[in-house]
Amino acid sequence: VGLFSEDKGVLDNKSKNTPAVGFAYGFDRVIEALKMQNLSPKFENGKILITFVSEEFKDYCVKVVKELRERNIIADLDIMNRKVRKAMEYANNKYRYVIIVGKKEVEENKITLRDMESGEQKFLGIEEINVE
Repeated sequence: VGLFSEDKGVLDNKSKNTPAVGFAYGFDRVIEALKMQNLSPKFENGKILITFVSEEFKDYCVKVVKELRERNIIADLDIMNRKVRKAMEYANNKYRYVIIVGKKEVEENKITLRDMESGEQKFLGIEEINVE
């Protein structure tokens, strides 16, 4: 909790002082409270991580993530330049699906979709992705 009396123009874009009060929760306390109630943050079941074999395929991945988001599919692009194996390890407990993009996928305008729960992989067009 705090009183902020010297916030010139922060709230109303004017040069006068605008008194305000505020508060914030500590993230660690929120997580601890969730654990105490046997509640934990759950990831969306259809959440997708998109990774690429080589930097040259990054633009294609950006196109894929845009198309998925336009269809209201939750998708993140792995921008950490991890090797595919490392990206899969990262995705293992955070994402239900991983899209892998390499030369074949770009040449054929498709993607490889891996289900992280079952281990099943499919080679399909972007419009064929249905992860609900």
